[in-house]
Amino acid sequence: MHITVESTKLAEALKFSAAPAKSPLDILQFARLTASDGELHIETTDTEVYSTVSIPVDIEDEGKLMLHEATLRSISAGSGILQMRGDGSVRRGRSHYRVGVHPSPEDFPDLETVGWSPLEIPATALAEALAHVGYAPDDKDVRPYCRVVMVEAGRVWGTDGKVMARRTWNYDTPRFGIPAYQVPRLMDALSEPEAHVFIGRVPRVEHIVSLRVSSPGRRFTVRMSDPGTALNVEKLVPDPDAAGARVRFDRKALVDALRRFQPFSSWKSEKGMNFLFALELTSDTVFLSDRAGENVEHLMEAGAVIEHTGKIRVGLHPKQMISILGAIRSDQVVLHLAKDVKAAALIQAADVPVSEVAHVLMPFTL
Repeated sequence: MHITVESTKLAEALKFSAAPAKSPLDILQFARLTASDGELHIETTDTEVYSTVSIPVDIEDEGKLMLHEATLRSISAGSGILQMRGDGSVRRGRSHYRVGVHPSPEDFPDLETVGWSPLEIPATALAEALAHVGYAPDDKDVRPYCRVVMVEAGRVWGTDGKVMARRTWNYDTPRFGIPAYQVPRLMDALSEPEAHVFIGRVPRVEHIVSLRVSSPGRRFTVRMSDPGTALNVEKLVPDPDAAGARVRFDRKALVDALRRFQPFSSWKSEKGMNFLFALELTSDTVFLSDRAGENVEHLMEAGAVIEHTGKIRVGLHPKQMISILGAIRSDQVVLHLAKDVKAAALIQAADVPVSEVAHVLMPFTL
């Protein structure tokens, strides 16, 4: 293989690399390069994600080889024209480099053969749904349904057992689980212009095994997780009309208040519930306090408006609250608190009905 390529184009393509920085499988640290028909196809994988990026190049000799990805990335960081040969030599003007070559491009771990079919939802709709719920699952949880964003008929949702986010949409079947740690990279691929989504299935397997996002010059494929036991998440969504109390907040002001009060919110107990704060609502005010009551943040001064009052005192986690508020784009949010302090709280954008988007938070009993 002998090609000429612009450094900037190669560097841009390698930004989408899926090659791991470290791996017990040496071959994963290499990028497979295939030069043909005026394009260079760059393939990388960590066996969970497969990335293929195509860029225009001048080809003197077509061919295929595998180069050490991290070394190639470093070389491409400079400007100028690169000449690359099949023996791993790379030249830029009078500079020359030697990149590690893997001897067997055919050993590159290709994705298993699956049948691909279009997903009957726009890429933008999937990206928008993930933006609402992607914060909720926890990939470190032992429960399979807590480690994925679930996509199923009529809704997409995620939970870590403490918070739950659900977005309804017009989607029928089949259901699948997106690994939580892959959501950011998947959203990046979905944001590409003219992106289209495809599902990969194999015979006699009920769930989707892979999801592919294709756009001009780029293809991103991620393995799906077996969703396991199905949950009826609608049972977890409180009825806002049955709330024991309801408070409206300016979203940004509430986030600022939570961050400001977070250094004072450490609670230490036998149950290990650290970094909690108490949210207390009386007939005419709402405020945050620490366990001893020595530090108090009055939220009325941050634009809180009590819409339905009821004397309630619950424990909340500031990081969970901030994560929920980060997924809400509305300027105004409403906090619905249940009459029973052990029951779930509901945080909603003021202009979005709960039937469309729901953010549920489990309080702690103080």
